[in-house]
Amino acid sequence: MPQKCQPPAVVITPAELDIVSVQAVRDRLLALIERGAVVVVVDMAATTFVDSAGMQALVAGCRPQVLRILGLAGLGRLMKTFPDVPAALGSAEELPRDR
Repeated sequence: MPQKCQPPAVVITPAELDIVSVQAVRDRLLALIERGAVVVVVDMAATTFVDSAGMQALVAGCRPQVLRILGLAGLGRLMKTFPDVPAALGSAEELPRDR
């Protein structure tokens, strides 16, 4: 029997997503994935700086084979970007709701 998907989750990142702030964001993302979140919107509207630790946190929930593909294909091609959270949530509403 198909399971009903959870609604999209939204994670808001700080102004600087770096080695100092990254652990809280990583913990939040991984907790959502562990609870079965299928769609996670990362609101980076207030973020002005991201270092390599921040980038790593954004893909922390991916499987190793996915991380390899991200590196080969270019991160921007595989992660959709939107001008704001409502646009991202609107896109998420178009996804199938059954697994």
